[in-house]
Amino acid sequence: MSLDHENMPILDETHKKLALKLCQLPCFNSLTIDNIAVIDVGLSQSCFQVDDTNQRYFAKYLTGSYVETTASQIAAFYGIAPKVVYAGNNWLVTEFKVAQELNTADLSENEKITLMLTMLAQCHQIDEHSDSQHHNEQLDSVFYKASHLTFNSAVSSAGATSLKPIRKQKDKLSALPKLNVTAVIDDLLQQLELSDQQNQQLKQLSKKLMQNLNKANEQAGNIRQVFCHGDANFSNVLLVKNNLSSPNTHDYLLVDFECACIAPIEYDLAMMMAVNGIEANKIEIIYQLYLQGLTALNKQGNAHEIVDNSSVELMNVKSLSSKLVTCYYDLSILINGLWYFVAYQSRQQLKYKNLALKQLQLLAKSYPELYQF
Repeated sequence: MSLDHENMPILDETHKKLALKLCQLPCFNSLTIDNIAVIDVGLSQSCFQVDDTNQRYFAKYLTGSYVETTASQIAAFYGIAPKVVYAGNNWLVTEFKVAQELNTADLSENEKITLMLTMLAQCHQIDEHSDSQHHNEQLDSVFYKASHLTFNSAVSSAGATSLKPIRKQKDKLSALPKLNVTAVIDDLLQQLELSDQQNQQLKQLSKKLMQNLNKANEQAGNIRQVFCHGDANFSNVLLVKNNLSSPNTHDYLLVDFECACIAPIEYDLAMMMAVNGIEANKIEIIYQLYLQGLTALNKQGNAHEIVDNSSVELMNVKSLSSKLVTCYYDLSILINGLWYFVAYQSRQQLKYKNLALKQLQLLAKSYPELYQF
């Protein structure tokens, strides 16, 4: 999927067994194992490059639930993810995009943040459009150009592809899980082999963070629940080169919807910060950038008759809570740290331990009990 990862021949037995299963999928005509290569990408799932009948595909074997296939289809429908070719039998097959990941792009951190927030804002609009009464009205799927690194210019200069939302997409949205932070943390703790003291300290910390979140929820009042990516790592945005007529511009696509869910916008912003190692002192800046960007999207939407009531749209923008972002930021760091420790425990690869420690260090300044891990 990306120019940044090396494709390797299939050598180990695990990948060979998966490649044989891949050959049997109904979306391929005469695929053989010789036309499949392993892609060294991601931290959790096996990925492959597939060449079949003069076409190239990206295939991912999913060991978890239906979430990634469902979310990928929704995002692809609205033009912000690669087109889905096949989804089923634990496989997700999409069109193959020759692209660069945002994390390796020659851009400043602020520019990367702005682009990521732009993509997330589009995700968050999907739920809104699908739940509106305008199911048969056209939506503009916005593709952002690399030369435009502020929200207003990106929105105003975006190319548009007309799409019609259909009830099937709304049904897919309703099938996505609703965020349950407590359940996620409890599940991770159950998988970890910890001393009784460590387990108790982490449970107490989790309880404290959830109390902070519940208090912030009460203060915020009515909180919008939207389609969230859930793992907005810079590596999950692809910079796809445009055609030869515009060689210096890119389209952007989101990938890896394994953690997608229905959740508050504030959660997606917080997880974006946590997973990219962005420190808490940037919360207010990111919060303001997102408000600016969503307002720009709303104005563009009104111009293209995406929605009728701009006052309602802008009211939703202003109802976001920076306090909620802060609470979800702390919880996101804890979730990521525990996830990496679980991965390290099962795979014994040092990179996971280092990633876990890097996450928890972001939180340890406020909660020193984490320094022991």
